[in-house]
Amino acid sequence: MIRTAVFSAIIISSAMVPVAADYAVALAHMRSGDYESAYRELRELSDRGYPVYQNMVARMHLEGKGVEADPVMAHTWYWLSASQGNEEAIREKADLEKDLSREQLIRSRALAEEYGALYVAPIRPHWELK
Repeated sequence: MIRTAVFSAIIISSAMVPVAADYAVALAHMRSGDYESAYRELRELSDRGYPVYQNMVARMHLEGKGVEADPVMAHTWYWLSASQGNEEAIREKADLEKDLSREQLIRSRALAEEYGALYVAPIRPHWELK
């Protein structure tokens, strides 16, 4: 029993190393002002379904750092992160919704459903867009 728990902990820890390394690379790019490279790293992590990085990608879309400023894409990524329980994303999504038109919200929902099916549902089978 103890061996199984230790083995499981090692497997889980080793799976997290690439994520930490990718984030460290993204952070280094951000600190140097290379937001395009930082965005690419964070987007890759977001595409793996990590809500904290989806939240960061949303912020970059909102602020136009590394990508063209796009409130619809920002809302889309906030929505994906919020749908997985990220509290900051829940707040940011709600704030941003006040500034979006009905058409923009419809577009964001369509994108969130598409991206959710690609990036969230495969690792969270019972996931649904809320």
